Amino acid sequence: MIERKINNVDILINPYSANEIYFDSEFLEKNGALVQNMSPSELCGLVSGNSYTPMILTWELLDKCNFSCPFCYIVGHSNNKIVHFDNIKSEIQELIDLGMLYCTLTGGEAMQHKDFKKIYSFLKLSGVFIEIYSNGYLIDNTIIDVFKEFPPYKIEISIYGVDQPTFDKVTGTKDKDYRKVLENVLRLKETGINVKCKTPFNSLTENDFNKIGNWCNHNHIDYYYSTTVYKAHDGENLNHFQSDFSNMINYETKKIKDMESQNLRTYDLEKRNTKKCYTCGVRNYGLHINSNFELLPCSETQTKESAFSIFDLGIKQCISQNRHFVHTYMDKPINGCIGCEASSTCKMCTAIAVPKYNSENQIEEFTLPVGHCVFERRKYNGIMNELSK
Repeated sequence: MIERKINNVDILINPYSANEIYFDSEFLEKNGALVQNMSPSELCGLVSGNSYTPMILTWELLDKCNFSCPFCYIVGHSNNKIVHFDNIKSEIQELIDLGMLYCTLTGGEAMQHKDFKKIYSFLKLSGVFIEIYSNGYLIDNTIIDVFKEFPPYKIEISIYGVDQPTFDKVTGTKDKDYRKVLENVLRLKETGINVKCKTPFNSLTENDFNKIGNWCNHNHIDYYYSTTVYKAHDGENLNHFQSDFSNMINYETKKIKDMESQNLRTYDLEKRNTKKCYTCGVRNYGLHINSNFELLPCSETQTKESAFSIFDLGIKQCISQNRHFVHTYMDKPINGCIGCEASSTCKMCTAIAVPKYNSENQIEEFTLPVGHCVFERRKYNGIMNELSK
């Protein structure tokens, strides 16, 4: 067992289990009934309390990948030197000492990092629960053996096709066998790993999208999708990869129906609220490290003023400056948002809002991107029309 203390809460963690955790009696007397069914974000929100504790990290290990998906917002839009673990181990240890409990390893392709197994084992033996985002192609016997000894909390594998022509088109590759990804997903499942599959729903995947979902359902693999097309790291707009609008509406509506039928989430589509800055987990427990080893509020944030070099400043100073940045704008309304009828399905937040600068070149406020509201209202009305049928 790994002994840890986070915010004066004594915790025991079994590194040989995916999610085995024990709390001290005092904490359980107050919160025992709540803790049993909490998600990681809810648990970290409870432990962090009213003060910020860096408990959930997303870590972009590198911006390189063995695939070349045309719609990728990282690969082809970023070119950072790979940071080796020996050069940053002390900084990660310090972050663990400050309270990191969950870490998502992503990329690029996380498993392409030469130190992936070293990083993974170090985190597990330090009492950190790990989630991995991967395309699954590089999973081999040595990685499976590591996962058997130190099971991850969850692995999410992106499925880009269940036939060779679709796989080649979506991944931008010509020399890789689509079956390898599917076989590795099944290997993970057979090993007892909590594996979940996902697919971006866009103009390249939409024609064969149902085939992917059917494969996952046939093999009893949890599956989800997203219709969001993200802006590239270098600012390039990738909206030309947006799926056909009517198809997007159909799948967004299906997602709402499926989530509610499985009691996974309840949607209040009549609720209206104005969007404000940093109302998410960033305010109490979330943070992100990019492939340049800079600390930012979250993985979707690209605002240069919110990126702080860990090499130059160290973890504690980066977190201090991160907190100053977040607190400067926390709970301030995103300019232009009126809390319209589409607010229940709109995903506007600080990370995708546009910074507005004053005469001294400082961020004065965050505002809505041009055309955002028109699109979100159109999407909302399309979903409501489908639900009414």
